[in-house]
Amino acid sequence: MATMAAEEVEETLGLFTGIGLSEAKARETLRNGALSALLRRAVLQARSALGPALDKATGTLLYNTATRLKDPKHLGFLVGYIARREILTDLQLSAALEYVRNHPLEPLDVADFERACGVGVCITPEQIEEAVEAVISKHRAELLAERYHFNMGLLMGRAIVPSNRDSPGAKVVAFCISAPAEAPPGLGTAPCSWGALSVGEARNQLRWADGKTIKNEVDLQVLHLLGPKTEADLEKKPKVAKARLAPAEKQKVAVVENVTAGPASELGPGSCDQGAQPHVPAGDMGTETPSLLEQLRGEALKFHKPGENYKTEGYVVTPNTMALLKQHLAITGGQVRTRFPPEPNGILHIGHAKAINFNFGYAKANGGVCFLRYDDTNPEKEEEKYFTAIREMVEWLGMARDGEGTIKLGARDAPAFRSCCWAFRAPPTCSISPILTGYQPYAVTHASDYFDQLYTWALELIRRGQAYVCHQKVEEIKGHNPPPSPWRDRPVEESLLLFEDMRKGKFGEGEATLRMKLVMEDGKMDPVAYRVKFTPHHRTGDKWCIYPTYDYTHCLCDSIEHITHSLCTKEFQARRSSYFWLCNALDVYCPVQWEYGRLNLLYTVVSKRKIIRLVETGAVRDWDDPRLFTLTALRRRGFPPEAINNFCARVGVTVAQATMEPHLLDACAREVLNEQAPRAMAVLEPLKVTITNFPAPKALEILVPNFPADESRGFHKVPFHQTIYIEETDFREEADKGYKRLAPGQPVGLRHTGYVITVQNVIKDVSGHVMELEVTCTKSDVAEKPKAFIHWVSVPLSCEVRLYERLFLHKNPEDPSEVPGGFLSDLNPDSLRVVHNALVDSSVHSARPFDKFQFERLGYFSVDPDSEEGKMVFNRTVTLKEDPGKA
Repeated sequence: MATMAAEEVEETLGLFTGIGLSEAKARETLRNGALSALLRRAVLQARSALGPALDKATGTLLYNTATRLKDPKHLGFLVGYIARREILTDLQLSAALEYVRNHPLEPLDVADFERACGVGVCITPEQIEEAVEAVISKHRAELLAERYHFNMGLLMGRAIVPSNRDSPGAKVVAFCISAPAEAPPGLGTAPCSWGALSVGEARNQLRWADGKTIKNEVDLQVLHLLGPKTEADLEKKPKVAKARLAPAEKQKVAVVENVTAGPASELGPGSCDQGAQPHVPAGDMGTETPSLLEQLRGEALKFHKPGENYKTEGYVVTPNTMALLKQHLAITGGQVRTRFPPEPNGILHIGHAKAINFNFGYAKANGGVCFLRYDDTNPEKEEEKYFTAIREMVEWLGMARDGEGTIKLGARDAPAFRSCCWAFRAPPTCSISPILTGYQPYAVTHASDYFDQLYTWALELIRRGQAYVCHQKVEEIKGHNPPPSPWRDRPVEESLLLFEDMRKGKFGEGEATLRMKLVMEDGKMDPVAYRVKFTPHHRTGDKWCIYPTYDYTHCLCDSIEHITHSLCTKEFQARRSSYFWLCNALDVYCPVQWEYGRLNLLYTVVSKRKIIRLVETGAVRDWDDPRLFTLTALRRRGFPPEAINNFCARVGVTVAQATMEPHLLDACAREVLNEQAPRAMAVLEPLKVTITNFPAPKALEILVPNFPADESRGFHKVPFHQTIYIEETDFREEADKGYKRLAPGQPVGLRHTGYVITVQNVIKDVSGHVMELEVTCTKSDVAEKPKAFIHWVSVPLSCEVRLYERLFLHKNPEDPSEVPGGFLSDLNPDSLRVVHNALVDSSVHSARPFDKFQFERLGYFSVDPDSEEGKMVFNRTVTLKEDPGKA
């Protein structure tokens, strides 16, 4: 209302306070231009019918109408009913608003509208008494048994809430609907008549009764039946203990500020929250949270149902909308359809994992399908390796889930993995190979599949006067306030001819574009639909030298594939208006775009350009360097797909951008790997130990459980020989206070062997460095219990171990205020340490790339693809969760 004159502001302020708003609330409303304009119209219309003095109840109804009405064209219609006293309660108003939302096209069926919101229906005290009596009679036995511990809200609900579940043979009661003796002027009434109606119909009539009156009647009749409360009635009912979840079933959440899934108003169209970007510390991991499928199932997000696009705030309804939605439902059968549309010009990163989980997860949770669609409209930057890597990562994340459960694959479960059935069957239009049950693309498509149709629609857009050929240079139309195009109003036929010349290659790159005639939400004028690029396309070759933009392609591809929910991150909110505009300009099915918050991690960069710089400068080896947070890098480092999916579930679905600490992802990995990674023993800094009284002439075989907490999951054998190797750090010549491991005079136990060793001799080199220990062993059942047990290897395999730390020193390496020299100046010089001569027990000899193990006392490790016969390479995924009291 900034353009209002001072007098008009004061007048409007008086209108608002005149309906009962406080001055502070009235001024707050004035600051919202759209709302204040609607409310002003509503108040003036009501005053013209009722006079200048409006009671507070009427004012509240008017204010609620202005704030909750989605389509302003119905404002006058609804205010008329309020002014005529035909809508008297907020309950009726809610029903009226719901009705007009469900019937977006005019004219409305007035009789049907009035039935839907109780116009003219008056409920007498006798009717309320009779209905409550019937409900209490139905629950009489439970009431007498539970007395005042019975859920009285159930009685209220039974008396008020309409029901359509009663069978034709439901119990019949008689009641009278009548108008009060003196109805207010203009109040519609129903004729008084006795009739036979089912209980369900009685409830439907009582829907419009005053809730307080019904509660009073319930309380009165319950008191008459049970009498006053006794001491036993006043005692609190004991809580029923909830069944505890097994560890593998638990989902835990970190401490997240303003990031948890919120009400419907916080998600989707109309949500403009660009505010705080919550930071999630590595905090409490103990609070249970719903799984991602539970968060996405049914109406959890209050998304529209298929075919009910028009119920979404901001959705544009045209005269042909309902017919197009009817055709859409005939094609999809009411199925939920989503899509994951990556650009094949880089590798997917952790943020994409949220998008994959959201799109595939929402479809899966609601019995729908998800398309994998490559947005391949920029041939200059697209490479086949990106197509392949994207598909691999989608399938890899999908392998983690099987319905509600999880496919748990450990290194020693490989036969089970190979015997899993291949469940996916591709539809005729699908170009995907079979994958394990999980996140399965319904079809793999490409924007380029639709280039012919997109071109045809571009011609139609020009014919309809909604697009034109422009010759402004790229630098001229950049920014938010570029000069208007002098070619905006050129004749349609001229634009058609010039667009054909663009297609034939008669214009150079940058000399001509096709622009659409609209203003986007961020104020940008006339976005580009097509531009000239003399670059062969990897799929269409040199057929085209004009390529569509994201703004033109995205919504139309969604329309072609009959997507129901186009889920994208918040930065695309500014493109929502062009999304709706373009579909409606061409008169084709218009999906709904819903936005959610991005997922970011601290201590990393995910920008394609910046990762390329890291690779080019040799800071990292490639896109799959385990120090990065691309999905290929996380897989190479050893993160299970379940851990990444669980991480996304804990972040939740939110509009606000979530900035997460890597610790939460690490915690998710530990939780999954603890259940999936079989145990092995490895020594990074070997110290030779000779057992001088070894109890056998040759090596013994020791059975070691794959999962010590659950020995039913099997064992593996490791040799136990006279010569073993322990960690150099597990021995000290002098034991400090609190030190519990091996030292002269301080024995230590060897894990899994049943033996305790005691130092007899320390052998050093000329420099005084300890080279070898000579020890004796004693069976643990006769030896004094040692203070600690250590791991060891014997007859081991030599291997290389890569230990990773954070790639960057600061939380926000791209923030100039934290890192003035740029992200390349913030590299951690100790982000990688390679141990070339580590030793690992022989149980891992048949492991393959990406197999995972827990090296006892060291952490979780994964076999790297660089492994060769005779020289295995392991990447440390995460360390073990440290016990503060452990030495």
